[in-house]
Amino acid sequence: MKEQYQQIRILVVEEDIFCRDAIREALSGAPDVHICGSCQRGVTGLQLAIQTKPEVVLLSASLPDISPADFIIQLRSSLPEAAVIVVAQENPAVARRTIEALEAGAFDLITKSPRACRQKPLGRRLRASLLPKVRCCSVQRYSRLAKIRIAGGAGSNDSGSGIYAVLPERVAADVERLRAEHTFDVVLIGGSTGGPEALVEILKKLPANFPVPIVCVLHMPPLFTEYMATALNKLSKLAVRLARDGDSLKPGQVLLAPGGHDAELAASGGGELCFRIVDQVRTDAVPRPSLDVLFLSAARVCKRRVVAAILTGMGNDGTRGLKALKSKGAVTLAQDRDSSVVWGMPGSAVQQGAVDEVLPLRKIARRLTEIVGRVK
Repeated sequence: MKEQYQQIRILVVEEDIFCRDAIREALSGAPDVHICGSCQRGVTGLQLAIQTKPEVVLLSASLPDISPADFIIQLRSSLPEAAVIVVAQENPAVARRTIEALEAGAFDLITKSPRACRQKPLGRRLRASLLPKVRCCSVQRYSRLAKIRIAGGAGSNDSGSGIYAVLPERVAADVERLRAEHTFDVVLIGGSTGGPEALVEILKKLPANFPVPIVCVLHMPPLFTEYMATALNKLSKLAVRLARDGDSLKPGQVLLAPGGHDAELAASGGGELCFRIVDQVRTDAVPRPSLDVLFLSAARVCKRRVVAAILTGMGNDGTRGLKALKSKGAVTLAQDRDSSVVWGMPGSAVQQGAVDEVLPLRKIARRLTEIVGRVK
């Protein structure tokens, strides 16, 4: 008897016929996926979405008739539970539109190459990046719906203190000791799927006189991190920019690690902390920049004088590094399940005992400010 699968309904909105074919080929053969429609214009896509009710929309970032952000806003009014994965070329105009789509609530992004889509066999590389995100997207959708139904339509059960302190006594003691003995050297923040939106939420709430340098890592391609830094700088009271090799870490400044390279912290000749771009050989499939690489370097250089937060994202990147930081006495935080788009990375860190406190997204900025102290 043939095994039955609950199929994920997917709508493809893509103006390039070759890329559309590549997406179809990438998803073909997956028994749990069904493409319920496809088109080459955004307005048509919105109409098809109402008719076919997809769970996931694969949306080109370069549609000629509508921006991806406007598409998402209009889609939400008719299908609020449908998730959108943006499919984007790496060029400046498209990168800007993609960041706007992520701010509007897109689940994630993948990159496409129209030239590669015209080559045979189609879709092999696309399948490796796309299919896991489609499946994860669907799982998160049903988890979210289940929570809403259990709560009787009330949504997330974030009604208590909002903080699950895994080791509250250790955190309190270490924070007070560090404040007395030494200032914190740096705050590290990293995330992946859902990470851009979460990072916006945190940086918007931090005060302009936040006294500690911040270094952030997101799993994003090179060009997209450049435009993400620009967007964050407009939204934050702090100065946010894309990090460069050799940059000194300064209070009041947020450095976003560039995509395509790993990043480390190092001590300069004068003893100051600086940002370094590294391209070490790795055999894993974790995107660059990796949270683990950054966190592990901070454990070597800064030891306990670090606060590190791991945000929403797929996989387990960051767990090893966070565990190393915690073993040195650093303070480690994780975003909670309810506020995460995907509780993969933070969940892995919690399960491995690498986290001191688990907090809802809305409380992370305030907690960072409380921990580093000295904000007048």
